[in-house]
Amino acid sequence: MIASPYQRNGRARIDLWPPCAFDHPDGRMRGPLDPDHSTLAWLLGRSFAGIARRPKPDDLYGWIVAPSRTPNQRAWIIDALKVAATRPAELAALVRGDAISIHDLATVVDEANCDYGLLTDWLNRYAIPPPGSQRPEPK
Repeated sequence: MIASPYQRNGRARIDLWPPCAFDHPDGRMRGPLDPDHSTLAWLLGRSFAGIARRPKPDDLYGWIVAPSRTPNQRAWIIDALKVAATRPAELAALVRGDAISIHDLATVVDEANCDYGLLTDWLNRYAIPPPGSQRPEPK
């Protein structure tokens, strides 16, 4: 049997590169702003269906791009991003179509100490680590 780094339902625990690895021109590039935040609305509906007091897409967008967030706001964001990570095209849609940069996402994930493998592995693809550093390995 081949040993896989992915544990618990196929999801590895992978450390995220530090946010400074995402602080480059491509990492800070933002796509056009979707005034309806359709991708965020889809994520909220998918993540929190049936929850009456879930945040609005505008709120979630503001929290992601804000310079600081409360722990409660981070929790809402991380839960939505974990759902998006199961469909990487949705993560890409956030970056391409909703004026959210890779750096914004990496900062939130780092603040929350999230090591959800599907999410961090996708983000780590866009990191430019310092020379001589090694890629974080799955736990």
